[in-house]
Amino acid sequence: MTKNRLEAFSDGVIAIIITIMVLELKTPHGINFERSCHCVLYS
Repeated sequence: MTKNRLEAFSDGVIAIIITIMVLELKTPHGINFERSCHCVLYS
């Protein structure tokens, strides 16, 4: 396997792992989206 193919394969594996990790994130209960955006944008 050439270096370019190995690099592309490892990039793909990392992308899949990161995608799975992001999909597993849970949003906290009781947080108002509008209040959160206001605090982030105007602080």
